[in-house]
Amino acid sequence: MSRFTVKPNEDDVVVSCSCCAGMPGVRGFVYENDEALAVYFAEPSGMINFPMLRLGLVVGNWAGETLQSDRESVAFSVRPGPQLEPIDPYLPTFPEINFLGEIVLKDALAAHPKAETFRAIAQAVIADDPRLGEMRNGDKPRHRTFQAS
Repeated sequence: MSRFTVKPNEDDVVVSCSCCAGMPGVRGFVYENDEALAVYFAEPSGMINFPMLRLGLVVGNWAGETLQSDRESVAFSVRPGPQLEPIDPYLPTFPEINFLGEIVLKDALAAHPKAETFRAIAQAVIADDPRLGEMRNGDKPRHRTFQAS
């Protein structure tokens, strides 16, 4: 069981490609011990036969009158598994990730003291947000695939 509680934003529609949905992407919140820990943004970046998404996290202190410098923005490219590959945290659908936290670039992420925490949060989001099911092992894609007979 994860030490994190993931709460998807209920106002968002199911994540899907911008070609199909027009307004892709979903958001949500992550809590640890009932305290706000992170906000997440997931936007699709693959197609039907190659599902992939960008997952941005802004992790840190959200209480009171905190500042951008109290949080850090990181992002991963996610493929089913989930396989997480660090990317620079610039998400076209969710540009607010750039000013909610101090940006941690992909090349600096591996050496970051919180790198494992960032990965654990990303894995909890994939595991617990039902809209991101196709990124988990064993889940079937939402779209039909063609099979020659």
